[in-house]
Amino acid sequence: MRRSATIRRSIKVSAVVGTVLILINHWDKITAMTAPPAWQVALTYAVPFLVSAHSEAMASRKTGGHAAAAK
Repeated sequence: MRRSATIRRSIKVSAVVGTVLILINHWDKITAMTAPPAWQVALTYAVPFLVSAHSEAMASRKTGGHAAAAK
């Protein structure tokens, strides 16, 4: 799989999962109209991005670079 496709997919996963995690972890601040610290927001989106990219890379390595063919 091409690296750019992996990055695009990881960004999409991060956007969905990160947003859900922001809502779960910071609902009290959101409803109080205050913002959580920027570093917490950044990490909340970075973690699912890194997990998604890593898992895709490992799957691609295991299948000889053909992880997308299984989809």
